[in-house]
Amino acid sequence: MNVIVFTSDSHNWCLKPFSLLFNKYWSENQRVDIAGYTDPELDLPPNFKFYSIAKPQYNKARWADGAIKFLRSVEYTHSVILLEDYWLCRSVCTSDIDTLLDFCVYCGDNILRVDLTADRLYAGGCKDYGYWNKFDIVQAKGAPYELSLQAGLWNIKSLLSVLEDLETGYKSAWDVELKGTEIVIGRNMNIFGTRQYPMRYVNALNNAQGKKTNFLGLIQEDIDMIMPFVPEENR
Repeated sequence: MNVIVFTSDSHNWCLKPFSLLFNKYWSENQRVDIAGYTDPELDLPPNFKFYSIAKPQYNKARWADGAIKFLRSVEYTHSVILLEDYWLCRSVCTSDIDTLLDFCVYCGDNILRVDLTADRLYAGGCKDYGYWNKFDIVQAKGAPYELSLQAGLWNIKSLLSVLEDLETGYKSAWDVELKGTEIVIGRNMNIFGTRQYPMRYVNALNNAQGKKTNFLGLIQEDIDMIMPFVPEENR
């Protein structure tokens, strides 16, 4: 299994809390590739490796361009993709992720992603698709945010095909979710979720909180562990 974390210079500080919680709730043996711009030079665990997409950083309107450049460089065909503020708050069963990877491989290139959260389960219009091992597979065809960037297991080739078809001027992370969804629906690409959604995390940089960090959902023990690495202006 491969894990990619996308970040930006202004959010690089999130990587330290992310890494501490990731290694606690996933595994310190899991390789994590960080795709960013300026090396934060943080004291990250040895299973984390930082890759610079470009210097200077692309502006936020070119998020997709940065993602394309990095994804074209990887050798693996599937990966869990996360953002730097997806701070795990419950244990992740790695064998569950491997099981869903097997499902992705079985489905071939017409599958874009398997949602690892409850995003598709509660998207509206969710229907049972079938099952795979212990997982009840669901689908919400045509529902909003089919291309949601919430935690998912992605087919890299299929994701690149969508990102590369985004028109100039529609390449921000927000556009990826909205315009990308239009492409996905137009191509009738498959996006699945599960009733057992195997990953729980906190969206630490919740826009509704402004610059303040969202700690809701974290236990006090975890808050105490990461607080020294949260900038004063983000507390």
